Amino acid sequence: MSRFFVILFLLLAICSYAGNITIDGDNKNISVGFNIGSKAEIIEKRYENNVLQVSIKGEYDINAEQIWSQHINKIIYSKNNGITNIKIILEDKPEKYDVAATDNGFAAYFSFKEKVPEAPTGGGTFAKMIFSILIILVIILFFYWLIKIFMKKTYMSDIPGIGRSLGKIDLMPGKSIIFYEIKNVVYMFGLSGDSISLLDKIEDENLIDAIKTGFSKKQDFSSYFRFFGDKAIKEEIEVSSTIIKDKVESLKKRN
Repeated sequence: MSRFFVILFLLLAICSYAGNITIDGDNKNISVGFNIGSKAEIIEKRYENNVLQVSIKGEYDINAEQIWSQHINKIIYSKNNGITNIKIILEDKPEKYDVAATDNGFAAYFSFKEKVPEAPTGGGTFAKMIFSILIILVIILFFYWLIKIFMKKTYMSDIPGIGRSLGKIDLMPGKSIIFYEIKNVVYMFGLSGDSISLLDKIEDENLIDAIKTGFSKKQDFSSYFRFFGDKAIKEEIEVSSTIIKDKVESLKKRN
């Protein structure tokens, strides 16, 4: 009878043995050892979707709560009908793997592709920023070109006829002066409320060129691009504006 209890105790001790796990290796090759107290009898091993499953004969408890490795996510196990199923869930797909019995249990071996350190991203970020700025500038210049064409067409169609409208100067609310070119003559029309009247006729070629230059620079939105302009363009605009203002002042004194 005593011999029966000894055998029963040994069987219970074997069945309740808590297996320990050890992990050795480097970033490329690792081995996961399962110590169950005796050589394991491996029934099945298979790999699928980054999970290696090993089935061994006997029911064992596996201490896998504090397992940590660069390539291993976690280890789980289950016991059923005298078989222990162990699943090693990996972070990366191994290039090679193997499972072999050892004197104290069994071990799983993995070979991973060595990870190449990522290159610093500082230079790439700076290049992307410069590229984005260039794209924005191209878009701005494209819309500027479209607006420029639209404005030219608008001024050409302001007043029907064989001539074209050069521009308009607002003297005060409700009173404006329109410069209109027909052939080689620029006519100045005064607008006041619902009435319109001819104020002056300019035939001097130099004066006409200066007036046309002033209005064309204004239409080209030069004030928004002074940073990119040069000194000569700025002086040219100032001279043209002065001529137009002097002409308007002379009309005021005449009236």
